[in-house]
Amino acid sequence: MKNNRRFPTLAITFVLLLSLFSPAASAVSTANANLTPTSNSEKIADIMEAGEQYMGADIEETGISACITKEGRLQVTCELLVPTIYSSANSGDEIKRYAISTLLMVDQNGDEIIYPREPVEESGAYQGVLAVHTTYFDYRTNSYFSEGWTRVNSMETYFEYDSWLGATSFYHLYETRLLPPDAYDVYEEIDFPEEGVVYSDEIDDFYDRDDNPDDGIRWHPVDGVGTLSTAAVVNVDGHEFTVRNSRYL
Repeated sequence: MKNNRRFPTLAITFVLLLSLFSPAASAVSTANANLTPTSNSEKIADIMEAGEQYMGADIEETGISACITKEGRLQVTCELLVPTIYSSANSGDEIKRYAISTLLMVDQNGDEIIYPREPVEESGAYQGVLAVHTTYFDYRTNSYFSEGWTRVNSMETYFEYDSWLGATSFYHLYETRLLPPDAYDVYEEIDFPEEGVVYSDEIDDFYDRDDNPDDGIRWHPVDGVGTLSTAAVVNVDGHEFTVRNSRYL
């Protein structure tokens, strides 16, 4: 088990996503840019608005794109500014950072609400648990070679409750499906996670920890042989939901 770190002063992930975009994504509305961890139903409406605004958009042109996952969840991917320490670490390397966020909506009966927004509004099913799980992926390419590498930098989950019902517990999970064999890390389980708190964990990869000086985070070659993913496993009154963000290598 790993210790969970709480950052109650941070805004929901989408504050970071919508304020740290590349300039191409500057068209995001002021309402989305001003999301705070204390505005509940308005924040969720703004998240959905952002998803609708960039549904199917080309992230290379806009810096943000949205889709509906096979589970029927809204997922938003944003390109973020990369810290200088990473972008200038290796001559000839280009590093990009992306945040992938997936929205979970659960009603008062513990049943998942399937996106889009319209059925939710008609049923009044905002009453329940809402959670956003975000994964920060880094991608590295080299101008001298055709090779590419990727890694998971960190992950976080944020909750909002619009009724008496809240999440009973949750924990983070990090998985690799690679050669060598698959592996996973389970992080500390949190009972009754609070709303308005961003629960965050950094990634310490499984392989070559002692041989990898780059922050202890393994770069994996993008060679088409596996996936990297994180998940928030959320329990709501005996109902378990796995909110997963994955990227193919």
